[in-house]
Amino acid sequence: MCSMRYEDMEYENFKNILGAMDELGSPSRAMIAKHLSLSRTTVSNMTAVMIEKNILEEGKTKLNEASRGRPGSPLSYCNDTWFALGAAFYSASWNFVICNLSGRMVEEYTLPLEEVTPKELVSKLLQGIEYMLQRVPGKLIPGIGIGAPGVVDSENGAILWAYDLNWHHSTDIKRAVKARFGLEAYCLNRYTLAGLAEFKYANPEGERNMVYVGLGSGIRSAIFVNGKLMEGASYSAGRLGHIPLDPHGPLCECGKRGCLLALANEKALSHHAKAFLTLPEYRDSSLHRIPSYTVADIIAQADAGDPCSLKAMDMIVEPIITAISILVDIINPKKIVLGGPIGYSSSYLAQRVREAANRIAAETPYRVMTIEQGKLKDNGSALGAAALVLDKKCDLLYTELKKA
Repeated sequence: MCSMRYEDMEYENFKNILGAMDELGSPSRAMIAKHLSLSRTTVSNMTAVMIEKNILEEGKTKLNEASRGRPGSPLSYCNDTWFALGAAFYSASWNFVICNLSGRMVEEYTLPLEEVTPKELVSKLLQGIEYMLQRVPGKLIPGIGIGAPGVVDSENGAILWAYDLNWHHSTDIKRAVKARFGLEAYCLNRYTLAGLAEFKYANPEGERNMVYVGLGSGIRSAIFVNGKLMEGASYSAGRLGHIPLDPHGPLCECGKRGCLLALANEKALSHHAKAFLTLPEYRDSSLHRIPSYTVADIIAQADAGDPCSLKAMDMIVEPIITAISILVDIINPKKIVLGGPIGYSSSYLAQRVREAANRIAAETPYRVMTIEQGKLKDNGSALGAAALVLDKKCDLLYTELKKA
């Protein structure tokens, strides 16, 4: 029988200790040894190296230990040396964040696009990364997480298509980033990463069965089952926007009729508001006093009770409720989180979705479910992108650890 090489064993111990840190919070070495069924000597030797490399530190936090006996010194992440960089396309801008090893944001930056085209998307991404690399307050974990629009090939780092932006051809992001900066790039859909951030950083009850629904120019969900993010065989898990709800509805950019995207995205909301404003019964609408009103204005006026804005919101709320009910019946989540530019900002949408759920609360999937607006808002997708790097920190930091 072949024995494991020392290098392989060292890597496994490094990976498992980092995993134990994420699971246990601020454990002692003895707690980690017990949790992993490793000898205290093995854990002590490896954590000593990790402390030397400023990945961990000892004795600077309260010990998270329930066991009796003499307490050990607590270990925690060293948060002033290694940092993760995340970028996400959101509301026609690239949002960038830098986070420490605990996931706390220490820097942020927003770079608008002059025009929303694939060429401009890549150009501004590279420009923003170059700026942020000068802002890293310590050492960069050698990778970047990227939240992109559309269907994203996470293996090859390319946008395959983004129908909400009328993009029908592949755009290679990973190759551009590696060519310019030599950094590994990890790419997922922007709303998938917003859901990941909500799951990791705004989920105090630790709910493991959750669905995030991102609503904006695009529509997509991030689905967590037993704590695991579903990605699917072809990167399309959670592609809620292209569920066909009305065979006689408007034509979607994907070529089908009546997709949720065509019925309930930002463009649809603006279309409905513009149409209703021409009707006599809405001549006193507050939107008339906002000559160049935006989607954000429509949502704000609806929350303030403007009848025209409420009517426009109702036109997109019903298909959203239908699509969410499909998810609930199939996935049976404990929590639904509404996000994206529409979901984060519209209290009226959240209220209507809760009312719909309450009407059928006697049915098991709805009886146990809560519905809430997301908490991370504009930076959610970029925080999720940085979290993607932190999820890869084992391989990335081990490489750095082995450098002389």
